[in-house]
Amino acid sequence: ATKHIGPLDGFRSKAGWPFTAEIVLKYNDEDKNYWKRRRSEILEKLNKDLGWDDATLNASEIARIAEGEGARMITVHGRTRQQFYDGRANWSRIAAVVESVSLPVIANGDIVDAASARQAMSESGATGVMIGRGATGRPWRVAEISNALFGTPYTAPTADEKLASMLDQIAGSVALYGEKLGVRVVRKHIAAFVDAWAEDYGVAPMDETRGALCRLESAAALTDGLVSALVDNREAA
Repeated sequence: ATKHIGPLDGFRSKAGWPFTAEIVLKYNDEDKNYWKRRRSEILEKLNKDLGWDDATLNASEIARIAEGEGARMITVHGRTRQQFYDGRANWSRIAAVVESVSLPVIANGDIVDAASARQAMSESGATGVMIGRGATGRPWRVAEISNALFGTPYTAPTADEKLASMLDQIAGSVALYGEKLGVRVVRKHIAAFVDAWAEDYGVAPMDETRGALCRLESAAALTDGLVSALVDNREAA
């Protein structure tokens, strides 16, 4: 949900991530006063784009303000707000933010595997990485990348374990949001999982199946539908 507060038109409170803000704005002097007005609501984590556009790369300036007001960690996406998801994330531009604050800075954007994670950290000088769309449909990829970066053993999940993880996600979404909204929120992740399943196991795209699953309205129907759909592809897995 988007919450409009004063000059920060891009302020969004992320469910399950208390004290987190994603700032996507054209910076102006009023924003300095905003931070001071919110001293009693310290932002522990700050998620930020590089800036509004290439002419307004203000991530470093806002990061310094956030640090002064009590932020403890900063995540920077390597695109401007106007890029949305077009083009490629520019990890090297995050380096300016790393140099401007003493806080841990996390690089984000186009991180999909261990190689891209290492490259992002190398080009940005960031302390770590945040994985977003790269883990959509494949949530186990976070553990895969983490273990690769730390040099610790990793065992890829089996097909049964992957399916079980998505069934857990359905149940978790319903527990958090309730039946109606929970199903609607999780369906996009199920859709991505179905696409990933077909790609990972070399089976034909399951577009019709994905569409049917995304029209289901109950957790039970979604769970049963997902299991039933993938049973036919079990041998391929």
